[in-house]
Amino acid sequence: MESVIVSLTLVLSILTTAVLVEWVARSRHPSRLFFFSLGRERDAADDRRARRLRIANGVVTLIGLALVLLPLGEAAAVLATVICPFVSIGWMSVEMIGAVRSVRLERVPGRYVVSLEDAPSFRDYVSMPLQLVNVLFVIVPSAVFAWLITQLPEHIPAQFDAAGNVSRYASPHELWSMAGLVLFDVLLLWAIVWGVSRERWAMPEQNAERYAVLQMERRRAMVRMIEWVMTMVNASMVVVWMALPLAAFPGYEYLVGPAVVVTVLLSTLGALAPIGFYLPRLMRARDAIREIAGTEVLGTRDAGWKWGGLVYYAPEDPALIVPKRLGIGQTLNMARPAAWVFLVLVIVLPLAITFGAIALSS
Repeated sequence: MESVIVSLTLVLSILTTAVLVEWVARSRHPSRLFFFSLGRERDAADDRRARRLRIANGVVTLIGLALVLLPLGEAAAVLATVICPFVSIGWMSVEMIGAVRSVRLERVPGRYVVSLEDAPSFRDYVSMPLQLVNVLFVIVPSAVFAWLITQLPEHIPAQFDAAGNVSRYASPHELWSMAGLVLFDVLLLWAIVWGVSRERWAMPEQNAERYAVLQMERRRAMVRMIEWVMTMVNASMVVVWMALPLAAFPGYEYLVGPAVVVTVLLSTLGALAPIGFYLPRLMRARDAIREIAGTEVLGTRDAGWKWGGLVYYAPEDPALIVPKRLGIGQTLNMARPAAWVFLVLVIVLPLAITFGAIALSS
């Protein structure tokens, strides 16, 4: 039974990526491809890119499902779950980069009002209930685990194979890394929302009030989408964090299989749902912003956009965070040292938390 649950979980993991790539590829808009503006009418070459991506995604997905469902062994199933989504996302990235080369970038208007007198703050964007839930994901499980750990043996099951058998034992103290990762996610969420609130607040000379309303709609939708995605990811980590120590008690070993399924559902479908809900709102707001200002990146420096608008590097621009020229969301001004510090912290801290917990538990 557990092997069936694991197989279904691996299938769900592959299908989630496949559905996401298919959704991005099949989007039909007269002037957009893969959800970014082309700055021109969509043509036959753009349709071919989308069609190639859909075909490749379908073939890769079928291969992945076959490797998981056919009796080819555990290694083949795990390898398919790792490699196939990576190939689909990689192919999509290649098609996106190719499309970027054909994008017609509009000039950023040179005349604009730099800011409003009372630009919105951090509190104007966040959902306090969702923020509270994420904070509780740190506090409550930490308290429960602190109580559980006093009753656990020196070593507990920490890793399982595809058949549900224990493949590694470890000290329960190693699971404190889950607290660190959930806390890291909460801090990262706050950093992202702070970044949204600090994004350049440039207004056009005409229709500034309407433009400000649209910018607030765009930013709030972006923050809410990120809040929901982070909440689902944190919930999935909490499930694992609680299930592993509980499964170490006699009679509760069965919790591992359901916990794996719930974790995958939360981290895949749960995280994908808010993207599907809020992305259309973001696109509508972007289109309205473009109609008023002629661009989504009002106030940025034309010469600062490198690699076809993928990277912003403008030493003369004091802004750290600006709206993306291609795609949805924000980007960093890579000419600012703080941008590199942020990127390093985002990459290094999760690794440091995980390896630190393992070192302390050994």
